[in-house]
Amino acid sequence: MLASGLAVLSALLALQGTTEFEAGARIEARAGEVPAGTASAEQKQVILAATPLVGLRWSGEESEARAISATRIFWRPVPLFESRPLFLETLDTSFLARPNRRSRFQLDLHGSYGEEDYTLLSQQFVGQPMLPPTLTLLTLDAAGDGSWRESRRTTLTLLLAAIHRQTPDSQIVTFAGATASRPALPTQTLIAATPGVRYALDRRSKLEALLELGETDIQGFQTTNSPSARMNVLTIQPQLGLVQDLSRSQQVRAFAGLTYAAVLINPDKQRNWLPLTPLCRVELGSLLWRTRASALRSSLGARMAWYADPVLGAAVLRGMTEARLEAQLGLRWSAGAHAAFTTDLNAPLAAPVTGDVSPDETMVLVEVPFRYRWSTQLDVEFGARYAERAPNLAAADFGWHYRELWAFVTLLTTTSRPARPRS
Repeated sequence: MLASGLAVLSALLALQGTTEFEAGARIEARAGEVPAGTASAEQKQVILAATPLVGLRWSGEESEARAISATRIFWRPVPLFESRPLFLETLDTSFLARPNRRSRFQLDLHGSYGEEDYTLLSQQFVGQPMLPPTLTLLTLDAAGDGSWRESRRTTLTLLLAAIHRQTPDSQIVTFAGATASRPALPTQTLIAATPGVRYALDRRSKLEALLELGETDIQGFQTTNSPSARMNVLTIQPQLGLVQDLSRSQQVRAFAGLTYAAVLINPDKQRNWLPLTPLCRVELGSLLWRTRASALRSSLGARMAWYADPVLGAAVLRGMTEARLEAQLGLRWSAGAHAAFTTDLNAPLAAPVTGDVSPDETMVLVEVPFRYRWSTQLDVEFGARYAERAPNLAAADFGWHYRELWAFVTLLTTTSRPARPRS
């Protein structure tokens, strides 16, 4: 029944464009250590994961669409040899339209449900020092961006984003001398819209103005007043930026603005929700070296912004610096390096339970991947990853812990080359 349905859908789409089925798999092996649930212990682990996928791609004269369904099967033979594998289902869809030379629109939808391990959570909560434990998680998110070239110098833009995270898992906490139940991870819902205008000052300089409007709702986190509280915040983030081509091989992007946060539902009157904070980000991209088949690129960046932490249930002023190096070495080899440092710039957050350790607000990360293109259908990727976490730099009990250290090798195979990532 399912196969016949796909065949009919493919036939209908083929009337207006080209339809292509694709199938593939991702097979991954990791060995290293991961936090074991306490601030002073790490656990040796060996991880095996297989992710078969099937997809459908359609392309027409002015638009294209893609849908991919995957099932991740995750097993830890060391130290959990007797435990069953973890399963995670994902569905990704994308749609790109170019109605004419002056306009474009892209929409990406992602949905997943299943058991997420520590390695996946660190990828989903990018740049977040405090991570939840392994849990069953439902994630739905959408991202859209569109642009309209109104004139030779002026371009109008619109960014849309929405995300929802929810878990059926619960945990028992102590509150007011008694035990209470709350979600293992607070339920998070975020929606945001960012209209903007880009104006070309000359061939090398562009001025960009953005106004982000967002609403964040987080439910099920612990405060001094409640074992399971809710917050709802409306944010307005105006910012002005300059994109400058310093040369043919260097570009700098610099933005500055502020965040106004209006707390619509305040679960803790004593907590500082940071109603007015600065917002800035700067990035320098460089093409360091290039030949006919090889290239070396670098990126240096720093940013500071208001952030509603879904794990801590708190508003923080988070700063991050990062450096990237990407090398294409001939037709088959590529390599990269990524280093990042994240910390909260506000006063240290208090522990949710009196006498407990301070929550993590600082993280350092280093990744070094290498990739070899064995054929048009098979890639081999290997490398290493290191991460470590700590409380706020100003916390009295500051100290590095929760070390994460991996060596990995991954095989990626597909019937067709994946679509290029959005620039």
